[in-house]
Amino acid sequence: MKLAYFHSHHYGAEEWKRRELFDWICNACDSPGLKIRDTKNVQEHFRDVLTLAGWSGPARISVDSNLSIFSLKADLAFQVQLGNISRCAYDLLKIQYMYQSGKINMAALAVPTNSASKELGSNSANSNRVWNELQIFNRVITVPILLLAVE
Repeated sequence: MKLAYFHSHHYGAEEWKRRELFDWICNACDSPGLKIRDTKNVQEHFRDVLTLAGWSGPARISVDSNLSIFSLKADLAFQVQLGNISRCAYDLLKIQYMYQSGKINMAALAVPTNSASKELGSNSANSNRVWNELQIFNRVITVPILLLAVE
């Protein structure tokens, strides 16, 4: 697995750079020999990298709900979505809720590239579609997001 490219929504990349975490989060996407179709191992890879850097495990977005995101550290959120594209909209909604609640100030979302998503099955999350939808909902999803496209 490797980082193919990224997109910056509401200056997400600039915020990660400002905190000197941009290179680290991009490097977290690189794992030679790990195939994107091995979704469980990809998630374990991200979990291991984040945990070693002091990030949480799955974190509930509210005490009133069992909804969670992949990981938190201070005012940062990280989400990885390798499943159905419909789950990405839900992930963005959870991230936006945390932002509007003042719990986070920025996020990173890792999704497969369009070509890599084809290895995962029909209607899998892919960076092209997520990016296009972020542009459509630009005034709805206002949290700074670094969209990481992995393959």
